[in-house]
Amino acid sequence: MFLLPAAVLIGLTTAAVLWAVGQLSRRGSRWLPRLLPLAWAAGLFAYGATSLVAAKGSLGFGPALALAAGAAVVGQLTYAALEAIVGRTIRARRTKPIAAMLLAAAALWVGSLVWTLKPEGREEFPAALPSSPAGRPNVLLVILDAVRPDHMSCYGYGRKTTPHIDAFASEARRYTTAVSPGAWTLPSHASIFTGLPVGAHGCTWAHPYLDVQFDTLAEKLRSAGYQTVGLSSNAVLGPSRLVGQGFETYWTPAVGGRPDPVRHTLAARLAQELSLDTPAALSEQMHEQLARWFGRQYKADRPFFVFLNYLDAHQPFAPVSRRLTWASEAIAAKWRKRDQRVLLHRYKFAPGLLSPDDIGELTALYDEEIAYVDSKVGELLAWLKRVGLFDNTLIIMTADHGEQLGEHGMMEHQYSLYEAVLRVPLIVRFRDLFPTGVDDALVQTHDVYPTVLEIVGVEWTRTAAYNCQSLLSAGRMPGRLAVSEYLAPWLGGLDPGTEYPATDPSRFLQPLRAVRSGSMKLIRWSGGATELYDLASDPLETEDLSRARPAEAARLKQMLEEWLASFEHYTPRPRPFRQMPRPSKEELEALKELGYVR
Repeated sequence: MFLLPAAVLIGLTTAAVLWAVGQLSRRGSRWLPRLLPLAWAAGLFAYGATSLVAAKGSLGFGPALALAAGAAVVGQLTYAALEAIVGRTIRARRTKPIAAMLLAAAALWVGSLVWTLKPEGREEFPAALPSSPAGRPNVLLVILDAVRPDHMSCYGYGRKTTPHIDAFASEARRYTTAVSPGAWTLPSHASIFTGLPVGAHGCTWAHPYLDVQFDTLAEKLRSAGYQTVGLSSNAVLGPSRLVGQGFETYWTPAVGGRPDPVRHTLAARLAQELSLDTPAALSEQMHEQLARWFGRQYKADRPFFVFLNYLDAHQPFAPVSRRLTWASEAIAAKWRKRDQRVLLHRYKFAPGLLSPDDIGELTALYDEEIAYVDSKVGELLAWLKRVGLFDNTLIIMTADHGEQLGEHGMMEHQYSLYEAVLRVPLIVRFRDLFPTGVDDALVQTHDVYPTVLEIVGVEWTRTAAYNCQSLLSAGRMPGRLAVSEYLAPWLGGLDPGTEYPATDPSRFLQPLRAVRSGSMKLIRWSGGATELYDLASDPLETEDLSRARPAEAARLKQMLEEWLASFEHYTPRPRPFRQMPRPSKEELEALKELGYVR
């Protein structure tokens, strides 16, 4: 569809150029009109092909031929109009034909650029919604993908990265010791949606989808009459992962979420390089989908459960906003041009690949991305207040995992269970059930599952596999354990490359488990090695105490063994009729952009 305006404008440019050249030669004025259809078609094909390459799409020979034929017909009419109108004007003013040619071509190309960048009428949040009867509360679950709490200003970070979330936290309950049960997106979300630890639901790199046997939060709420909407800007949660079970509406960038093609034409790419335009951010696209749902499908007589995943803080660090606070545009441009994924993957093999200054620049870009996510969350919360939905909505804001920024010689969020990956923000607000203030209780993000069900009054049957607890009773669990698991390492990031042939990646192939009791934390590698840290005195985990305090290490190891023996672990069942769905082409493209597929 985006080729239609290009067809007209290219035709105008072609006709103007051929007409102006014809003015230079009386012979040319006779045969140039006959070349117009061919020239127009060639121009259209050239523009269309380059635009389609930029958009990573394809048009097809039939539609392209039809467009070219239509452009050729319109071209004759355009040429005649130029001869009748423009020609008379030029002869009257005695303007040189060559100047007219250049002026016409430049004007029409600028027109093409402006047309290409014309806003496409994005969906806006409705200004008002019908009032809903009092009853069960709405539920809003916001996941700040890859956001570390120690990089949020409401958790004490020096940079003012999250002013809107800060304001929300000031009237909510903020948990300071929230731990993710998983180290990356899929298992962490699966735990939040099911209330199960990773070992019980089995979502890993070796089994990257959620078995349909589990009752998800969306399924439970949908059965209770809730409208269920899941919107994720992270393609890792695409349809083939089956985490969308129970959502009536489910969207990711791999499902109709690609940016508008009109914004990916050649002219749009040129404008982006010249800093005249930026592509729509994933959060912006997600908000548009949510606005469309509220404007067209929302029913005021039924409560809603809305799940949102904001991905913009995820690596690669390339801030969408052009208004940067802690990083310069030069730094952003520098890291946009470098292959961040390769550098960050290989950093664990060769720490010298990134200097302290490099990590400082990447950290600044990460903070810029968090600030952008904060602005989008602020937009959403402000709208909920304007339309009267804020007070009757249970709002839970957390993250699926953190992000390593050079700690322990690691980047990203794979191959470790250190606090940079496991500690996440958790902020909850709903009436007086969550008193305003700070809560230091040890909790985990899959506590969301029983918390929501308890508040909305939906029953569920607890089995031995559920080690989650409702946040309403978090302060009454002084002896609680927090367990996190990384059970199947990601093989895609274990290629050290030809530059480091002697590097042995085997140490990253080991599954990991971490158990925390109070301030003491034990990390156990499947090969038998252990690490012990006292997070009260050593929050950055710089001093391994496993040899200095063997009794403490043995105690935590025994607690972990007892926990592992307390429930049945997931084993993939041979079901030939129910295999993992194949990812679509769009889903694979989205995963490649995140670096998960090569």
